[in-house]
Amino acid sequence: MPKKWEIKRQDRGKVEALARTLDLSPVTTWILLNRGIENPELARQFLCPSLEQLRPEISLKDLDVAVARLVSAIQEGQCIGVHGDYDVDGIAGAAVLARFFKDMGMKTVIHLPHRSREGYGMKPAGVDALVAKGADLILAVDCGITDHEAVARARELGLDVIVVDHHQVPETLPDAYAVIDPLRMDCEFSFPEVSATGLAYYLLIALRASLRDQGFFNKAKGPARRAEPNLREYLDMVALGTIADVVPLKGANRVLVQFGLKELDAGTLPGVKMLKKVAGIGERRLTYGMVAFYLAPRINAAGRMNNAETGLNLLLTRDLREARILAEDLDKKNSIRQRVEERILKEAVEKIEAEENWQSRRSIVVGGQGWHPGVIGIVASRLVERYTRPAAVISFSEGVGKGSLRSIPGLHLYDALTACHDHLIQYGGHKQAAGIIIAEDCFEDFCKGFENAVAERTQAQDFEERLFADAEWDIGRVNRDLVGELELLAPFGPGNPEPCLVARGVKVVHSRLAKGKHVILVLEEKGETRDAIAFRMAEHLPERGEFLDIAYTPELDYYQGQERIRLRIKDLHRLGAG
Repeated sequence: MPKKWEIKRQDRGKVEALARTLDLSPVTTWILLNRGIENPELARQFLCPSLEQLRPEISLKDLDVAVARLVSAIQEGQCIGVHGDYDVDGIAGAAVLARFFKDMGMKTVIHLPHRSREGYGMKPAGVDALVAKGADLILAVDCGITDHEAVARARELGLDVIVVDHHQVPETLPDAYAVIDPLRMDCEFSFPEVSATGLAYYLLIALRASLRDQGFFNKAKGPARRAEPNLREYLDMVALGTIADVVPLKGANRVLVQFGLKELDAGTLPGVKMLKKVAGIGERRLTYGMVAFYLAPRINAAGRMNNAETGLNLLLTRDLREARILAEDLDKKNSIRQRVEERILKEAVEKIEAEENWQSRRSIVVGGQGWHPGVIGIVASRLVERYTRPAAVISFSEGVGKGSLRSIPGLHLYDALTACHDHLIQYGGHKQAAGIIIAEDCFEDFCKGFENAVAERTQAQDFEERLFADAEWDIGRVNRDLVGELELLAPFGPGNPEPCLVARGVKVVHSRLAKGKHVILVLEEKGETRDAIAFRMAEHLPERGEFLDIAYTPELDYYQGQERIRLRIKDLHRLGAG
């Protein structure tokens, strides 16, 4: 079935008024309004982000408590223990904190959980590991909010724990010294949809400000004096964690990613420099998509396939030779991950489509013996893309299954799981992603329960494949000035998608295939022609003289050293010959 296009409508008076105020084209201001930005001052902040927008957030609950404890630890020369997680957000968050304290001259030790041996989150074994390394205090980043047993273990051993997490808050908070989580009911943080790495960065902003106010950086004399860390240089790792965690690119996240991409391009981290090389990016200017599809998966690969410490070491090393070795290792692990993922996806599709009446179901639940738990989340995402249904992929071993779930926009996944929790040993997550633990003999009951829960919470239109467009805009009005304006809206990602425009009834002047899968076009409308490309759309190859409705994104392309405007087609509807 063709995608259903939905074009957002705006009041033309508002569009024209904002365009005059900002001195922008109507289509650019139309897109700003589509993003919920109506106030001219907020629009200027969106178009020209500033690090001044990242001032310490006094409304972040327990931030002041955590800062006071860390100041004390620094003054007393205590060893800082950092407990992260095995995904990119947990790795980058741990790296940001560790780098700060090491730059401060503090002894710092780190522990990342092993996916298969320890599982997600902070466990008592992780606490013991940090204590064995000499930790006097534990910072738990991207974990800890539900880890009551591990926090209790730390207290038993005489260690304070500071939790820096962004996951769903349980009814009872862990008995930690400080619990920083923007989802706390008693927290008034202005932007709760921040990554754990972003939260860690906010903690460091507040900590550095407190140390500065106390004159800490000026007290020591001679070679013992400690230089004030430049937090801007840490934004490369913050951008990695923020992009990998797929949080909305709004508010603080937009600022963190925009300036973080600049730091990544600066190449001050040897690990990132080498990772770009093995990924085939070279010296190209990084975009959100490049980080999401080339860098983050490689850092993630270590934690998915084995031990996340390779990714951590890559971010922390200052040695170019070591960085090259680590980057090559991550690249190999990522290749292995891709092969394992493809095999499991193939097996999952065969199982799904072998079931009678599978097409009438509103959910996908599939399980297999010994499927690698590190890639089932990716497989679930690909099944959602393939079938436009919420999907659960479960790996069984010795009678117990670990599952990853991904959702469609119209379904709150955590709510659906809550409705069928009687069939589960454990579950957790949020609107779009979740994880479960299930007894193998409860699999069939869960399939039925989850299907009922999804059916009760969705409507037929939730399963239609849709394309959301910003506005209708003739291709003849696409010029260099407009493309430059639209670039001000970048970086693009969740919460701030690429501009998508619609043009009606354009004529195909030229049409051919490139590499057997991409469609190269020259399109005409009202006497104006534009080059266009439709990636991986060979099955929709139109004929010369045919008319199309197109959904497209204008962009600059560089061909044989020449800059040109190109329309990147996201979807097309063929209208036939004129």
